[in-house]
This record gives sequence, C-alpha cells and structure tokens, in this order.
Amino acid sequence: MVRVEEDSVLKRLFLERLREHYGGHKDGFFVTDFVYCLRKAYWRRVKPKPFSEQQLGYFIDGSRRHESLQFLSGLQCEVSVEKHGVRGRLDMLGAEPIEFKSTRSRSGSAIPLYYLKQCAFYCVLSGKDTCTLVTQFILGGRFRFQKLVFSAGELASYEGELVESRRLLEEALANHDHSGLPPGEPWQCRSCEYNEECGE
Repeated sequence: MVRVEEDSVLKRLFLERLREHYGGHKDGFFVTDFVYCLRKAYWRRVKPKPFSEQQLGYFIDGSRRHESLQFLSGLQCEVSVEKHGVRGRLDMLGAEPIEFKSTRSRSGSAIPLYYLKQCAFYCVLSGKDTCTLVTQFILGGRFRFQKLVFSAGELASYEGELVESRRLLEEALANHDHSGLPPGEPWQCRSCEYNEECGE
C-alpha cells in the first residue's frame, strides 16, 4: 500500500518564499498600509509573523486573477504612483486607475467602504477623479464593473485622511508606541494575528 507523508519541506519553501517577496519590511509607506487597520500596519513592521497556508492561498488566487485580467486587457499593468510620501501600485491604468477585487459575498451587496477608500486613494495619487472597480464574485461566478467618480470635495477629504494617517503611523513607528493609532473595525479584529500585541 502506498505510504503518504506530508512534504513539510516543500510547504516551508513556499511559505518562506512568500515571506521573502511580500512579508519583509519595505521602506516607505504604501496605500495598503492605510486602507485597513493602522495598528496592523504598525505591527507588521515592528513584529512580522510567518505567513499561513490561508495567506498563501489568497496570494495564489489573487496573482492568477490579476495576471489573467491584465493579459486580456492589453492595458498598462502594475503602474506605480506616489504622492505625499505614499506609494501605490495600480492593478491597471486606462483612462483612469483600475482596481481588481474578489469576494465571497453576494453579487448584489454594496461596495465595501475599504474598497471605496483604496480606489479614492489611488485617484488622489494618480491625479484622477475616477477609478474603475472590477469585482469578482467567486461563489456566483460573476463580475461587476463599476466606475467610481469622486467629487473634488470627496477627494480632498480622502487626501486629508491619507496625509493624517501617514503622519500617525510614522509617529507611532518613531515612538515605538501604537496606542495613538485608531483600532480597526471589529470584523478586522476577529481574525487578526496581532490581537495579543494590540490589546483590542
């Protein structure tokens, strides 16, 4: 009878390579630092943790999805933008930034606020007022293509939030103290690997 053994060496290789490429400390600040929880962005720099198999799965699914859509579009891909000392990488750039997301929620659900925030930040960094959001609904096998057009006032508000968030995170890192950073939303805290360090 065939003997089945876990190949822990290969598993460790994939997780270590993922950490090397995407988990190490990167110089500077990035849009993704400011879309979710500022405290998590702080702890990821101060106390990085090993990647999980679940994170490996998210990375593989996301990479394959991005590569396929980018190939089909023929547009500029992975375009770097920067403003106020914050860098971003647009999934694609046509007449405006294009952002890809995937979700297991229902296809009729509202756009999550953090999707809106990320798209708005990309508009701020690229000097545009419109971002196209492409959402794949995994469970239903459907896509939604939506143009998000922000008013000048909305973009000014998002720009102010981005600048202030950068200031707060930079100050927390300089002082080695996360207590001045706002806690994340409860849904983020539920599965956060930094619950113990954060104290929320």
